[in-house]
Amino acid sequence: KDVMLPAVLAGKPFSHECRIVRPDGQIRILRSDGQLEQDAQGNPLVYVGTVQDLTHIRAAERRAKESELVRQRILERLPLILFELDRDGIVHFADGAGLQRQRLTQADVIGHSIYELYAEAPDFLAAIRRAMAGESLVSVNETRGAVFQRWIEPIRDEAGQVTGISGVSLDVTELHQAEAERHRVEQALRDNQALLRAVVDCVPQGVFVKDLQGRLVMANHSLAHFHHLQPEQLLGRKSLDMPSLDPEVARAMMAQDHRVVVTGKAVSSGELLARRADGELRWIRTLKMPLLDADGAVTRIVGFVEDITDDKRIQQELEQNRALLQAIFDRFPARIRVEDREGHQLLIN
Repeated sequence: KDVMLPAVLAGKPFSHECRIVRPDGQIRILRSDGQLEQDAQGNPLVYVGTVQDLTHIRAAERRAKESELVRQRILERLPLILFELDRDGIVHFADGAGLQRQRLTQADVIGHSIYELYAEAPDFLAAIRRAMAGESLVSVNETRGAVFQRWIEPIRDEAGQVTGISGVSLDVTELHQAEAERHRVEQALRDNQALLRAVVDCVPQGVFVKDLQGRLVMANHSLAHFHHLQPEQLLGRKSLDMPSLDPEVARAMMAQDHRVVVTGKAVSSGELLARRADGELRWIRTLKMPLLDADGAVTRIVGFVEDITDDKRIQQELEQNRALLQAIFDRFPARIRVEDREGHQLLIN
């Protein structure tokens, strides 16, 4: 009434928008419009008015404002450039924080030819010409010292003719640099792995790495040669899966694996007799150590296998020669004593 009554008294039209709460609790936005009807002599007769429910319209306007606010925040914060060109390549619209990264303002680009603005970026201009020819495309180009990924679409009229193009440019320079660094690190890792592999394969002892279940995840050529297999043929096998190991020896080795995992300490096997794939018996000695993570938990088992058969044979031959020499010395009628340079007794009859 604060709006309508003064208008009635003054004989003027009125328009008013208000919020009401319906009996069911719903809030509605209404607009009232009224106009005074007069007779031929100008005397007031009646007020004619309408009431319109604007709830949905105002809600749509509010959503549109919120969307525009979100769009503006995105343009202000993300390294984007939204742009639109006419058929001749003249910039009709350009906005986004990406302009600042290019040291440009809207005034620098709007109304100017894209072909002149980016004359030093032939790859970008080639993408523009493709879009002008009717192609939708995504391109990655370097312009003004930055790397941009661009999504470009042709704009068509009702007849389907291209009248211009619109696009989005995203500055992916940091991402591009991070990707290049990732490739560099991956290549360095591959190089280090190849170097480590080459070194390990040069070691005459067998070298291996097992997971916590005792399965081989790495084996060098020396270990593979002992089993008459290729290194890749050993991967995934446990000791019991090795055809060159007697089951009893294999179970002893698996028990050692388990002990390393449980205790987190190195375990030495002592001397074991193992049968190779060709049937030859060989004396071996193993050393297994835990590989720990930053928290001290065991993640892998690293081990070494040494074939000591030749050492055992030489030791046995030395002992036999020593026994033979002692027997010869014992038959001499005179007393004989043999010492080294430090005076340590070696033989006496």
